[in-house]
Amino acid sequence: MTAEVRSASLRRSSRAPCVNATCGWRTHHELGAVAFLLLLSHPLLLALGAVEVSLVAAAETLVPRQLAGGTLWGWVALLAMMVFLAPSFKFFGEPEYQRWRNVHRLAAVAVIAGLAHTWLLARTIIEPVGTLIWLLLAAAAVGAVAYRLLVSRRVGRLGYTVAELTRPANNVVELVLEPRAGSLPHDPGQFVYLAPYDRSLAAGYAEEHPYTVSSAPGEPRLRIAIKDLGDASRAIQR
Repeated sequence: MTAEVRSASLRRSSRAPCVNATCGWRTHHELGAVAFLLLLSHPLLLALGAVEVSLVAAAETLVPRQLAGGTLWGWVALLAMMVFLAPSFKFFGEPEYQRWRNVHRLAAVAVIAGLAHTWLLARTIIEPVGTLIWLLLAAAAVGAVAYRLLVSRRVGRLGYTVAELTRPANNVVELVLEPRAGSLPHDPGQFVYLAPYDRSLAAGYAEEHPYTVSSAPGEPRLRIAIKDLGDASRAIQR
């Protein structure tokens, strides 16, 4: 059968190629979980500190009568992080992949709101050390968001054309991709994000989905193994 996918865009498994070898998805997930727990503990610790004043003060720390200024931005950051991180935990069930990716974009909102929260409220570290640490962390966070939104789409994306389609096993197709410009270096067993651009697809048009690289390093063509596991992969199979 002939492949109807016209072209594909490929990315490494990390948005920043220089981080790819040292920070895998397991590390990414673990760091996100730790950050989530630390952020949840922040208002709880503040409430415990307010118990020395009164139980009313502790309750108002957790549920303020008025949300304004730095406090408002803090709660925006907390809620945004809860929304975009919660689907990553198995407790909430298996998420629909594309919806999970879209919800993850709230990470930028959480970062910006967290920076505003820290800027507007007093910092406990002595000055000028506190301001210096805050500025360095703010620069790193803003830089990460800017890289993801403005740079990674151009730096980490390569165009390919589907040259062949084979069926090495039941419910598995293999796309043989011809590079249109530079080829993608990869390690054995690595996965990439593939976005097919073919409007005749029943699902998954221009959506990035992770698929396994089945070609050996150094091969002139890139081979991607796709198993029937969802709407987008099923559309490519058909």
